[in-house]
Amino acid sequence: MAVDYLSAINSKGSGMNITQLVDALVTAEIAPKRNLISDKQEATELSISELAKLRSSFDEFQTTLKTPNAGVASDVFSSSTAVSVKVDNYAKLQVASDSISVSQLARGQVLEFTGFTSANASVAGGNLSLQFGTWSGSTFSEADSTNAQSISLPDSGATLGSLAAKLNEVSGVSARVVQKGTDDYSLVIMSDLGSDNAIRITNASGGLSRFDNSTNSREILSAQNAIMSYNGIRLERSSNTISDLIPGVTLDLNATTTSSVTVGVVEDAGFAEAELTTYLEKLNGLIDTMKAATKRGVNGEGAGPLSGDVTIGAILRQLSSLTTTPMLGFGPTPLYLTSFGVQTERDGTFSIDSEKFSAAFAANPAGYRAIFANLAQSSDVGMTVSTSASANPPTGEYTFQYTNSTTATLGGTSLIPRTVDGRQTFYAITGTFAGVSIDVEDAALGSSSIYFGQSALDRMSDYISVIMSKVGDFSRVENGYNDRASEQSDALISLSEKEDLLAQLYRTKFTVMEQQITRLKSTGTYLTNMVESWKVK
Repeated sequence: MAVDYLSAINSKGSGMNITQLVDALVTAEIAPKRNLISDKQEATELSISELAKLRSSFDEFQTTLKTPNAGVASDVFSSSTAVSVKVDNYAKLQVASDSISVSQLARGQVLEFTGFTSANASVAGGNLSLQFGTWSGSTFSEADSTNAQSISLPDSGATLGSLAAKLNEVSGVSARVVQKGTDDYSLVIMSDLGSDNAIRITNASGGLSRFDNSTNSREILSAQNAIMSYNGIRLERSSNTISDLIPGVTLDLNATTTSSVTVGVVEDAGFAEAELTTYLEKLNGLIDTMKAATKRGVNGEGAGPLSGDVTIGAILRQLSSLTTTPMLGFGPTPLYLTSFGVQTERDGTFSIDSEKFSAAFAANPAGYRAIFANLAQSSDVGMTVSTSASANPPTGEYTFQYTNSTTATLGGTSLIPRTVDGRQTFYAITGTFAGVSIDVEDAALGSSSIYFGQSALDRMSDYISVIMSKVGDFSRVENGYNDRASEQSDALISLSEKEDLLAQLYRTKFTVMEQQITRLKSTGTYLTNMVESWKVK
């Protein structure tokens, strides 16, 4: 138990417990102020915690907004396993239904060199020359002389296996040693697919004449192209993988067909609605989180940690204005989410009218993509508009004036002419339209409209990036609460220092008082004793 020495030595003074008295006086003065600051500090820390939660929610939503291939509600199909389809680029998909029949698959040439008793049978040294081209009987036509290659084997120590290894180092050649039976091995050489990839092997020097195929005498299978009919048009390809027929789609020819196979791309309204619903649910979750943080606490309900914060309230209103904000640059007239059945509920969240969405999607699937993907296009189908990764043209409609092969303007800005692979193109490297390129090969002279559209999701993503940046509105709110927390912490430290000074002041004053009382009591005792002495006399 602590000993109150100050009070213990105060027996000749007032007799009061000075320590308790000082503590009570200091507490009476300091405690209300400390409680007020502590309550404010607790509220500030709760607000900071809520802001961290909101930042995490914004980051999660931002990730959702950047999901690749969003807004392409398309699916590919094939009516037969003989031709399989897969998507390479969702942005290039176009609704289509095509008829394909396959009469011949592409394959490579196969050569066989027989008569070896083991996989490591010895072979002579020398040099082999390899050329690539087409065989017609015993006549060879080289496709490209720059592709000719050669290999060398040492005069001693070479084996069938080492020859196969050397051949495998040559681009366009695959070689292996195959056991056909007991003590019976062959060297099998295969070319890449396609009739132009057949191989002629010539014994350039040394003792490798048994591997000379200069008359095509060792051919087991000839090289050939794939032959197919595409919507009635006969086509040949050197590979069974074809990516230049249907935009955004690769075809794999797996077998020949006896009848036509239907392949194509379809728009899937059900998938589109489900996709949009997913985004709206994510947005609704963010809005609900913000509403809970900013609620005012009416009818006995507790207020949110960010209640009354003007900036956070403004951010919430901006997010809730999604359906009323026009999407510009996707054609002559603005697009709105309400056109696709997106509606605002009484609580501020969003939902979809399925019937209205289905009708709008069927009528304008390209408009649906405007919700998810930016667009650069021309009113002239003969033009192709492209933008670089760094381009950021303003949304809207701009006049493109095509005067001649060297002169064109966009929105009044002169463009630079160039010819690439025989195609006439105009582009800009500085200014408003920096990074924009317009291919005019099939366009007519005169004026046309160029549209630059920013998707609803991209616009929202940009807004979030701005407010969450180091100098953005959300960050300024965070900094404000952090500064407030620091000030409140400093105020508590200052109050503790004041508490110590006040306690010292009271102790000093009461010490002086006790000294005065002690002296007065001592004087009283002296006088009492003097009077008593008088009585005795």
